[in-house]
Formats: sequence, C-alpha cells, structure tokens
Amino acid sequence: MTAVQNTMDAARVSELAKVETRRYARHPVFLLGLVLGIVSLYAALNHVTDDYYGPPVIPAFFLGVFGMVVAFRLTRTMERSAEAVESSPTPVHQRVGALLLACLLPAALGLLAGLAILGLGEVKADWAYGTWSTDERVAIILGQSLVAGLGGPLLGVAAARWLRFPGAVVVPVIAVSTWVIMVNGWSATNQDSTGWLVARLFSPLAFFTTLDTDGGTHRVESWRGDPWFYLLWLVLLCALAAIVALLKGAEGETRARLRSSLVVAVVLALAALTLAVTSGPDHTTVRSPAGVTGI
Repeated sequence: MTAVQNTMDAARVSELAKVETRRYARHPVFLLGLVLGIVSLYAALNHVTDDYYGPPVIPAFFLGVFGMVVAFRLTRTMERSAEAVESSPTPVHQRVGALLLACLLPAALGLLAGLAILGLGEVKADWAYGTWSTDERVAIILGQSLVAGLGGPLLGVAAARWLRFPGAVVVPVIAVSTWVIMVNGWSATNQDSTGWLVARLFSPLAFFTTLDTDGGTHRVESWRGDPWFYLLWLVLLCALAAIVALLKGAEGETRARLRSSLVVAVVLALAALTLAVTSGPDHTTVRSPAGVTGI
C-alpha cells in the first residue's frame, strides 16, 4: 500500500511540475532575463577575446539572479492560492516539490549557455586560458552557468518559504550579490590570504581568474582553489536550498527524513569546500604572452 501511495504521489508531483514549469516559462521577469541574456551572450561570443572567463557571468546573472526573483514570486502566489482553499487536494510540500522541479528549466538553459561558451568562445591566444586545463575550465564555466541557473531559483523558493515580511524578495538578491562582489573583489588584492580564499570559495559564485590590463599589457591571473571540488560544493548548496524549502511546514516522518538529509548535505558540503580550499594550485599564477610567472 505504501509503495502504491508513493507512486501516486510521484505521479502527482510530476504533473504539477509541468504546470509550474509553464508558469515559470511565462513569468515576465524570466522572459526579460532570457532575452537580455541571449543578446548579451551573443555579443560576448561574437568576437575573439582575451577575457575567456567573462561570458559565464552572463547566465549566472540573467538566469541565477533573475531566477531568484521569479521563483520567489511563483512560490508566494502558489502559497496564496493554497491558502485560499480550506482543504486543498494537494499537500503544500508536494506543490513546493513541483516548483523545485520547475527550476530545472533555467538550469537547462544555463547548461546550453555553458556549452555555447565552451564550444564557441574564441580566444586570441592560449595564454587567455590562464593555467587551467581543459577539464578545469569545464568545471569553472559549468559552475557559473548550469549550477548558477539552478541554484538561484532554488534559493528563491527557499527564501519565499521562510522570509515572511514585505519586500523579502530583495533579501536573497542583495545578500548574494553583495557577498559575491565583496569576496571576489577583496580576494583579488589579497591573493596570499587563506581567509579570503575560504571566503571566496564559500560564496555561490567564485571567480578563478582575473584579466589584468594594467600598463597596457594583458595577462590572466589564475587564483587558488580546486574548480571541481568547488563545483561539487555548489551542487550541494543547491541540495541544501531544496531541503530547506521543503522543511517549512513539514511534519512527522517527512520532517525527520528532511532533517537527516540536511545534516548529511551539510557535512558533505563542508567536506567539498575543505577540499576545494586545500586542493589545486597553492599560489596564484600569471600567464601572458611573455610566459607563466608566479605571485
């Protein structure tokens, strides 16, 4: 009987996910971000560049940050519609699960953007790649496209479930944007600091390179940290956001399972972050037309 009920619940959530995905795809903020993102990415990839790691910021912003707003708004309207009916035929946690599945839409678009950057991005010379290998470049770009496209909306759902005051939609946007800008900016001038290394990789969007154009000589600085373990950290942050969203209002056995999953996800995430900090290059390197040097 339990197996039959689980199958029925899964089928119901699947059908609801299709509805929520259509709602997501029709949301004006999503459509605006999609158009601006396509135009910006096309312009960035339409010329040879020495800023190879710049274009991934485009999907991170237009799918991730815009996605926080979209998912927040959709969650609130979903909650209001559920509250309007005294006895809803569908439990709230199933509707939240369906909305979380709808976040796969911007994630898929982020993947397409990442593949476009990897396949179509042209650089003036190999030095523009910095000292990162091909597979490490894949991890860096997917973290800022695919995972950002998923993580931003998931955070929007979680924030909408727990933040109940007017104007709360701006909290995750401002918090994430400020944190990313601050830690990456300070890391650029404190490259030997382990503390700023941890702060940079703790953020949901970490840069692994910077293009230095001082003095008219272009060069790429490759920063410390392991891109693949950092990508794993980002994936686990997505899992944490989804679990936190589902925890709100959960009861009984469901709440117990979610709390256990939360503990496991936190432990795994901290392990991935530790490995991202302690693995990879142990110092910043600079690559330019003149060769490779260290800082």
